[in-house]
Amino acid sequence: MRNLQIYNKNRIEYLGNMGNEKNGRFIIPTTQPGVNYLVLASDGLDWDHVSVSIIDDDYEGIKRCPTHEEMADIKRKFFDAYETTTQYHPVASDYINNHPYVLHWFRHQRLEQDHPFMEESTHETIEMPVANGRSCIVRISEDDEWQRINLALIKGFEEKLSAYPSWDDCCVIKEKLLGPNKMGFTLSDSPYLPPRKTPSIDIWHAKKEKIKTPPSIMVGFKEWNK
Repeated sequence: MRNLQIYNKNRIEYLGNMGNEKNGRFIIPTTQPGVNYLVLASDGLDWDHVSVSIIDDDYEGIKRCPTHEEMADIKRKFFDAYETTTQYHPVASDYINNHPYVLHWFRHQRLEQDHPFMEESTHETIEMPVANGRSCIVRISEDDEWQRINLALIKGFEEKLSAYPSWDDCCVIKEKLLGPNKMGFTLSDSPYLPPRKTPSIDIWHAKKEKIKTPPSIMVGFKEWNK
């Protein structure tokens, strides 16, 4: 995580404390008039953690999750380019949703989550309905170690839209393809990989490797994973 003193002018008090170089609460304007990020950052328990919601200029919550573009913007603002951050889709039995319009970036400080590599894989491409009457074209790839679900919004089959799928879209696809008992995760884009040709999101599932997840106190998981 970056040194957050660069955002001292954006700090607000949280639990009677103004935070420090790795912790704090911030209100950061977006490029949209009247739309701001409300960000809570911390670095405890071996995890860098940034939670993000959207508020207006009166500090009232806007009832939607941050978009993929907004989460990418927060990643750039709060983490260095070489740091890979993760959003988790936990199994249903571990899932907690106390704040329905808040999304999170996590990064373990000692165990870097690299982008998985698939040397040879099988592929399947299908069209699937998602949130708000929209559809996604979904490309499923897998090998012995990994399953990758790539999704992009479409008007009709193979006619991709310029917008990224939403968090709700990803949740719908994850639930349909992985089910409630498998965990998925999404990684921030890496500067070391080629840029995406079209707006799409990858949901990864580890078929063998156990992925370390944040402790429950950091929101989203009921049990410790030590």
